[in-house]
Amino acid sequence: MAIAGPGMFVARWGNAEQKARYLPPILRGEEAWSISLSEPGAGTALTDLTTRAAIDGKLCRVNGAKTFCSSASLNDHILLFCRFAPTTAGIGAVVLDRDTPGLTISKAHHHMGGTPWHELFLDDATVPVENVLFSGNAFSKLMGSYSLERTAAGAWALGVAQAAFEMARDYAKERKQFGRPIAEFQLVQGRLADMWLRLEQARWLVYKACVDADGTASRMESSMAKVAATEAAVFVTDHAMQMFGASGMSQEMPLEWMYRTVRPYTVAGGTSDIHRVMIASEILQRRFDHRPPKA
Repeated sequence: MAIAGPGMFVARWGNAEQKARYLPPILRGEEAWSISLSEPGAGTALTDLTTRAAIDGKLCRVNGAKTFCSSASLNDHILLFCRFAPTTAGIGAVVLDRDTPGLTISKAHHHMGGTPWHELFLDDATVPVENVLFSGNAFSKLMGSYSLERTAAGAWALGVAQAAFEMARDYAKERKQFGRPIAEFQLVQGRLADMWLRLEQARWLVYKACVDADGTASRMESSMAKVAATEAAVFVTDHAMQMFGASGMSQEMPLEWMYRTVRPYTVAGGTSDIHRVMIASEILQRRFDHRPPKA
C-alpha cells in the first residue's frame, strides 16, 4: 500500500532528488512508510491541524502532536502533514525518519482489526530542508492524491468481501441441518443473494474509479467506491459469520478477523458520513461549510 499511499505523494509531487532517494527502496519492498494526518483536535476537519513547521536555513523544525498514525514504530519513514503558515494554503508535508531527533513515538495502541497505531509528539523535531515535500499549498494536492488511496482502500475491502462471500457460499452447500444442505433454506438463499448484490454493486463502482483514474481519482468516484466497498465488506462479512453460526465467531476461523479488519475502514480515510456529504456536494455542485457562522 506504500506506493498507493505515502509513496504516491512522493511519486506525484516530489522533486527529482526526492524521487531518486525514496522511491527505489519502496518499490523494492525494502522500506515502508506511515502517513500522519490526524491530530487530537483535527480528524475529519483536517484544516484545523495545528502541528507547525518552520524552515530555518538548511533545517526544518516541526512542533506539535499527532494521533492515529498507523505502524509508526515499525515503518522507516513518516509523511507528516503540518502547517507552515496560519491559513489553509499554509498546509504542507515533511518526511520524518523514525529516529528523527525531537520525535517521540508513543507505545502501540491497537484498533479492533489489530493494526497498531501511535501518537506522535514533536518537540523541535529536526530534519534537513531536503525532507520538505510541500512548504505550503498542499491541501488541494493532498485531497486530490488521497482520493486514489481511498479507491485502493475500496479495492482492498472488495477483496476481503469476495473471500468472505465465497466461504459462505461453499459452506451453505456443504453444511447440513435437518437432513439437508442449508443452501436449500430460503432465508439462507436470501442472505446469499443480498450479499452478492452488495458485492457486485461495490465491484463496479471500484472498477470504474480505477479505470477513470490517471494518477489521481475523482473525488466523486473515489468516495462512491470507498463507501460502497467498505460498507459492502462489513455487510458481507457480518452475514457470512451469521451463516457459519458459532464457528464463524471463533478466532480459529478467519471470518471474525475479516469483519474486524474491514470495519475500521468505514472510518479511516474519511468516514462514510463525510464521503456522503462529498458525494452530495458533487451532485448539487455546491460546497457545504460545516463551521458555524461567525458572530
